[in-house]
Amino acid sequence: MSKQQLTSAPLDNADVADLDRLCAHLGAAREHLVATAILRFDHEEMRRLPDYGSEWAHLPPYVETDPLAVALNKAEDDAADALRAFLQVGEDDIERGDVITQEEMEHWFAERVSRRARPAAAAE
Repeated sequence: MSKQQLTSAPLDNADVADLDRLCAHLGAAREHLVATAILRFDHEEMRRLPDYGSEWAHLPPYVETDPLAVALNKAEDDAADALRAFLQVGEDDIERGDVITQEEMEHWFAERVSRRARPAAAAE
């Protein structure tokens, strides 16, 4: 494996957020997408030079999926789906009018607490 060089470039927060959304959608690491973009740009510019050589004849793959990024993206999607389904149950109850008031909830809670306290008091 050849030695890798770190290159940095200033990007504003909106561009980084866009890049991260693309990474999540493609299941690729940010570093891989940035490296791929640089290689593609380099490849296109090298083709414009008169002494363009055969070493630039192949275009690097656009995206090599990062298995961890793919798994994390799927886990996020699954969690979001589960949360939406959980919330939908409550929204369906509200639409049907199957709700209780704050006062009803406080009364239910007070009864429940007093029932638990009775056996303890009787044991004394």
